[in-house]
Amino acid sequence: MRRKGKAESQEHVLPQCIGGRLKSNLLCRTCNNEAGSNLVAKLKKDPGVIFAVEALRNTVPELSAAFLEGRAYRARAGDGTVLNAVYGKGRLRLLAGPGANGSLIQGTTETRKSIGKHLQKLGYLPGEVDSFLQRFDSLAEDSPLPLCQYP
Repeated sequence: MRRKGKAESQEHVLPQCIGGRLKSNLLCRTCNNEAGSNLVAKLKKDPGVIFAVEALRNTVPELSAAFLEGRAYRARAGDGTVLNAVYGKGRLRLLAGPGANGSLIQGTTETRKSIGKHLQKLGYLPGEVDSFLQRFDSLAEDSPLPLCQYP
């Protein structure tokens, strides 16, 4: 990159997301922002870099957490359902999406909130909502929670 103006921005010699701490004043602010964001975007998508960062997660947890923040993951469940998740705030969070047979796939925390809100909208009393949520909390994985009786 050819300097067009004076160096007015401190940039990381190696991007901060991969542990760079050394800074220099070589680029103008525009060039630093453009070059930095392009490089970081490419690094975050590079399979080799992703594999290395995930392999070193326990060795350099701060670097790993910063690098993986916002990273999207996709997997296929046994029934063929595509599961989407995003890494943020130190954990992997399942994103809501369609499941098999018209079901809705959600993370446990989001499902619990959804059930509570839905029951409140239906006019259930707070004690009844709490009772349903306690039943939900005690369920084994992949167990249904009937919310009403059908004739």
